[in-house]
Amino acid sequence: MNTTAIKAIKLACRENGSDKVYHVTIEPMGILFAVNFSYGRRGSALNCGTKTNVPTTLAKCEAIFDKLVREKVAKGYVAQADCSQGCPIPVVANATDTGIRPQLCNAIDEKRLAELMDDHDWMMSEKFDGRRLMVKKEGNHVYGINRRGLEIPLTESIGNDVRSLVDSGHVLDGEQVGDTYHIFDIIQGPGIIPESTLSERLMILKELHGGIPEDSQLHIVGWVASTTLKHEWLERMRKRGAEGVVFKHLNSTYQPGRPNSGGDWLKYKFVETCSCIVGKGREGKNSISVWLCEGDDRICVGNVTLKVNDIIPPLNSVVEVRYLYCHKGGSLFQPVLIGPRDDIPREECTLDQLKYKPE
Repeated sequence: MNTTAIKAIKLACRENGSDKVYHVTIEPMGILFAVNFSYGRRGSALNCGTKTNVPTTLAKCEAIFDKLVREKVAKGYVAQADCSQGCPIPVVANATDTGIRPQLCNAIDEKRLAELMDDHDWMMSEKFDGRRLMVKKEGNHVYGINRRGLEIPLTESIGNDVRSLVDSGHVLDGEQVGDTYHIFDIIQGPGIIPESTLSERLMILKELHGGIPEDSQLHIVGWVASTTLKHEWLERMRKRGAEGVVFKHLNSTYQPGRPNSGGDWLKYKFVETCSCIVGKGREGKNSISVWLCEGDDRICVGNVTLKVNDIIPPLNSVVEVRYLYCHKGGSLFQPVLIGPRDDIPREECTLDQLKYKPE
């Protein structure tokens, strides 16, 4: 969601053991406006969408916004008091561009994964499923920097913990998951110059580890470089249901942005597949819904957006879908259509195929 949102609300539902959030914003689109939303489990990466495929007037957006909020409230959602004026994200009318941009990863395949596992010049660490966040301390002022380089407020706990950990002039890089800030790099501070290698920066970051109390919201991300430990960690993270792993060249310098291909920061996501029954897709969208069997019932586990050249499979046929993970009672995360499975009967498209993200 855009930090220039002119109207926003954060809703949450904790009925029947669930812990879900639903965010709604009205955001400017040139001279017109759009109603955008995001939803999912608290603390996880949220699914995003829009209620206005074509930007429209502010009056129409406000009507759509109010109707959507009423519908969610009727389903048990309540507005949250822990955010300023109901805003689901830090909203800054004239957000300051800090001039700082994060270094981003390109994805790799199994072949490249195998190569990096045996290369001691590349370290490996866990990839977290959260929000990319850099944190800077200037004097006693601590603030966040999003992936667009804009200054954003921090939660009070993270801000206080960073304030007590580092001196003025430090810039940390990491991922926020819920109320925890996972720090994987330090890109500005005493002893750090543009030519500082990742290995040198990690040594400086390691020195900060001892200054973090047990009850802190800060976590220094661990890493390994030896082949043996990489394989041990990889297997452990697969079993634990982690999102994936990140590889970084130890002799590389910090390079903001994402190269067109390759690069010194690479990521590999763990994915799963399941056989699903095809249902009708979303109105006006090039998509299908996918269903699984639980006893005599069929359960919808989400929608899969089709590529331009994909042939829409027939209703009630069986297809193979690749996905990252699934939440109990939720939908597949990042589903992608692989293709038809004429060799699998519908009865075998059962719910117990799914890989669930750990609570």
